[in-house]
Amino acid sequence: MKRRVLLLTILMFVLPVGACHLIDRAEPPAVPIGESISLAIPLGLPAAPAAFEANGNRLTASGVALGRRLFFERELSSDRTISCASCHQPERLFTDGLPAAKGVGGQTGKRNTPGVVNAVYWSRQFWDGRAADLEEQAGGPIANPIEMNLPHEVAIGRLAADPGYRRQFETVFGPGPITMARVVRAIAVYERTLLSGNSPFDRYHYAGEKGAMSAAAIRGLEVFRNPAKGNCAQCHTIGERASLLTDGLFHNLGTGM
Repeated sequence: MKRRVLLLTILMFVLPVGACHLIDRAEPPAVPIGESISLAIPLGLPAAPAAFEANGNRLTASGVALGRRLFFERELSSDRTISCASCHQPERLFTDGLPAAKGVGGQTGKRNTPGVVNAVYWSRQFWDGRAADLEEQAGGPIANPIEMNLPHEVAIGRLAADPGYRRQFETVFGPGPITMARVVRAIAVYERTLLSGNSPFDRYHYAGEKGAMSAAAIRGLEVFRNPAKGNCAQCHTIGERASLLTDGLFHNLGTGM
């Protein structure tokens, strides 16, 4: 059963600026050359077609395939033991279920792993919102010393040494060297296909399927929406036609102070 992934907006710790390792925007973006594909948007999610091709990074079948391969690629960590999927595990809704993420050598970070399901709709990435989009986010963990701990130039060298990767990158982006801009754009395209909707709530609320939710769940929904009771929907907003169950903003809840 598909479940909703909520974007929690609680700031827990502040990482040093040097740990961000965001992508240099001065590097020219690579534009996919293949034919665009469309996605079937699950019930309850906004259509938002523009979000799926942000930054001119069009969805192509070859781009998604390359991005998926990179997402599971352990060569992108210094000791070849960690990939994006090590923390964003598909069987755990692309999280790891841990209080804090673990990187190379068993190092433990300061925050837990955010999910990437439905992340295409988020206006900012990372718990603190320091990345503007999925492209900017994707390169950070690769170079972060307590995550994958691999300098970008070394990562590019490893990929370029693989003839299969060279062929795939050329298929997706056309002639030219493998660059970090191309790497993160491929990963971002794959991540934009990770969608979850059609939940019992979606079927109940948007499709009018009254038997989709139990009586207890319906009572809970009333508390969730009632301003005099739970008032959860003030931030975890429920739209008339679709919703992400979040307003996408950052709130000072007074926790951890």
